[in-house]
Amino acid sequence: RTIRGLMNKLWLLFIFLFAALQLNAATRTCSQNGYWDVASTWGGAAPPTSADDVIIGNNLAVTCTTAVACKSLTLGGNLINTSGVPVDIGSGAVTINTTFNHQTIGSFTTSGAVLITTPDFNRTFTGAVSCGSIAISGGNIRLYFQGNVVCSGSLSTGSSSNWVYLGTGLTHTFTDITYSDPGSSEYLDCGSSVLNISGSLTLPDAGNFTAGTGTVNFNGSGAQTVPSSSSSQTGYAFNNLT
Repeated sequence: RTIRGLMNKLWLLFIFLFAALQLNAATRTCSQNGYWDVASTWGGAAPPTSADDVIIGNNLAVTCTTAVACKSLTLGGNLINTSGVPVDIGSGAVTINTTFNHQTIGSFTTSGAVLITTPDFNRTFTGAVSCGSIAISGGNIRLYFQGNVVCSGSLSTGSSSNWVYLGTGLTHTFTDITYSDPGSSEYLDCGSSVLNISGSLTLPDAGNFTAGTGTVNFNGSGAQTVPSSSSSQTGYAFNNLT
């Protein structure tokens, strides 16, 4: 009876603690431009924690100067992280749905997906990014990398007229890169960066692939196929292929 009573008390304590954590979790919405760790940025509420879903609204900017964390991030505005401090989103998704041009996104880490959902406009990742995958579902998007990207999954595009620029002197790592509609004005520009691919590489039409002075490195443990043609063109020209 004593052991059973103790177990019941421990179980009730666990339920109480779990409920308390759920009550403390919230959706934090940015109300004005400001610093992540300042309450006025969030309408006077406490700054977000790792238990909170965060929304940065369209055309607003939040600046990170100390290590911060959240459960998920919906980004309609700018995430400024010029200090390169840790922005930890755990396993949550980063949803990028801005409707203004020249959006900037500072460095962050998540084991979840990066989802770029709204069409049109330029998006620039200004710092290093570590993520589970990057999926572009909107069309006519220009995606620029200014920091290294380490992605445990794929970079994929689900519609037409998306341009990806790998930047200058960077190193990017993906399992796969897939252009689902390679004949519809999709572009990939390697710049002068290194692109590591451990899985498959599906490129846009040869006329829309710019090798630049970059390197494409097939570093998978098994057999990999170097693309030689697309649906309508042949003759990919790589600057440096390893």
